[in-house]
Amino acid sequence: MRSFAELYAIDIDAIVELTEKKLTGRHDGEQVAMLRARLSDPENSRFAKLVQMLGLTQPECDLLTCLIAQHIDPTLEAAIRERSSFPYIHEALVREAFGLGRIPIYTSDSALNLWQLVRARDMGPGAPMAFDIDLAVIEWLAGRPGLEPALQQLLTRVEEGQAADEKVLQNMAQAIRVEGSKAHCIVCELTGSPETDFTRVAAGVASMLNTSLWVVQAQEEPFTPDQVLRIHRFITVQNAALCWQAPEPQLLEPGISPSARLQFIPNVESQPARTSRTHRYLSFEIPAPRRDALRARLRERFPDAPENKLRRVAAIRGVDARLIETAPSSDIDLFARRAVRRSTRALHAWAIELSTDVGFDDLVLDPPMREQLEDLVAQIQTQHELMNRPEVARVYVQERALSILLQGPPGTGKTLSARVLAGAAGRPLFRVDVASLVSKWRGETNKNLRKMFRAASQSGAILFIDEFDAVVSKRTDTRNEIARADNQNTAYFLQLIENAYEGTVIFATNRPQEIDEAMLRRIRHTLDFQPPGESERTKLWRLALSPFEPAEDVLAFSEVLGPAFSFSGARIKAVVLNAYAQGAASGKDVLTINALRRATLAEARQNGRLPGKRELGRVLSYGNPEISEVPS
Repeated sequence: MRSFAELYAIDIDAIVELTEKKLTGRHDGEQVAMLRARLSDPENSRFAKLVQMLGLTQPECDLLTCLIAQHIDPTLEAAIRERSSFPYIHEALVREAFGLGRIPIYTSDSALNLWQLVRARDMGPGAPMAFDIDLAVIEWLAGRPGLEPALQQLLTRVEEGQAADEKVLQNMAQAIRVEGSKAHCIVCELTGSPETDFTRVAAGVASMLNTSLWVVQAQEEPFTPDQVLRIHRFITVQNAALCWQAPEPQLLEPGISPSARLQFIPNVESQPARTSRTHRYLSFEIPAPRRDALRARLRERFPDAPENKLRRVAAIRGVDARLIETAPSSDIDLFARRAVRRSTRALHAWAIELSTDVGFDDLVLDPPMREQLEDLVAQIQTQHELMNRPEVARVYVQERALSILLQGPPGTGKTLSARVLAGAAGRPLFRVDVASLVSKWRGETNKNLRKMFRAASQSGAILFIDEFDAVVSKRTDTRNEIARADNQNTAYFLQLIENAYEGTVIFATNRPQEIDEAMLRRIRHTLDFQPPGESERTKLWRLALSPFEPAEDVLAFSEVLGPAFSFSGARIKAVVLNAYAQGAASGKDVLTINALRRATLAEARQNGRLPGKRELGRVLSYGNPEISEVPS
């Protein structure tokens, strides 16, 4: 098979030779016929393929041929001057040289104009219009994209497709084939559950239609008409399908300019199919793959995996038959991590992933609180399937989000509890970066919130929003601009939680009294975290010390430190790290009683929490028989 470079060279030689023979008139009919045949064979000529894709007529093809030849071979100017009194290619020259009579070539509705392959220039009174060729045409012939770098960065080719049952994709492809014979352009509007990966659905359908799919990524500013046209030209020349990740209404207005022949618009609200003279709009509801069918496929691919792990992996958003079949190894854990990375890719713009490699044994809570958290794990695991029941979804339309509020003083285990919940439920956990959401520009904060919740719904991840009181503070009657903007953001956040989010969100706050009351009413579960008591503090000390494999007497020191100091779990961890750092600085890779005692007393003095005389005496004398009482 010939390379792009070979095809380009052959095409260019034929274009220049044909143009030269026509302009000079020094040729015979057989030579011209052979060159025309060469440039009319889409199987062996990129120029012929280009003409076919863009729908150029023969006169338009002749004009474009002359402009390409003039650009490639400037020596043709002598032949142009000899044939015409004007030193440039103009329409009258092409009509006369190619025997086209008075048939107009460049018109308002010609493909040359609609695709902006050439542009006409007014050369003044009495002079015919000159034409400038878009250099993208030359780049296409050479096998290049013909797009400026800024647009190239917004286009991504999608290789893998499916994300839905194969029968669904086959039915879609058949509907497109039938309608494709009735209209120039097919626009497919895709709707479905938030977990559906519409891009992969579109790629799967495109593959069945023997074409590729290019996705236009979202950008902050709307596309200009010129950018839209260039994107459509590129897709058409590639004979590919187009998927708008963030569609704008003006992109698909029929009759303004040509369009890519197959387009997909995901995440649109359902609406009746629309028709026009050139466009046909099709609406497809994409059902999510059945979980039991996915578990069966996973069982075939990973026969040694336990049933509970198969169930968790099948619940990861975006897992489908194609992804299972193309798994690179027989390690189901590796496959699960790959699937999670795919599903949460868009969420990284607004959130940071937290590790969930912790369990209930890492928590120190009283039995009722632990029981509440265990109940929440079951709710998180069943929430999505419950809301997928049609009758439940109809009645509980504003309760699709599972919202949990963890409130209490700092360091009492709220963040750790969120990690434990996510880990036990088998879901990734993302801490929301509030700074990335808030913008000084009007409307930008709400737009960021909408994008974040959409990405979270599609990923199946649990959102963790710390310092929640800063996000939805109480609305006030203050009339200044800042207060009004805060009120609007709070109101919009409430709407998204109630109507636009499907998933689990965990809020944490130290100041629940600052949260807007309307938001508190919408939270389904509220858990109160209290400072640990003596026995809980002792367990926290042991947990914090255990990773350093301390000596038995150091571990037993917990029995003294727990009752003596009313530290939170977070402060206990800070003390242990400070104590280890002291030993490491002196060349000792172990925790010692003296280092632990010094770090504990420093923390207590810093926060004004020194214990009473008796407890302080026990702390000072532990492991130090020379001290029997507290120094004055």
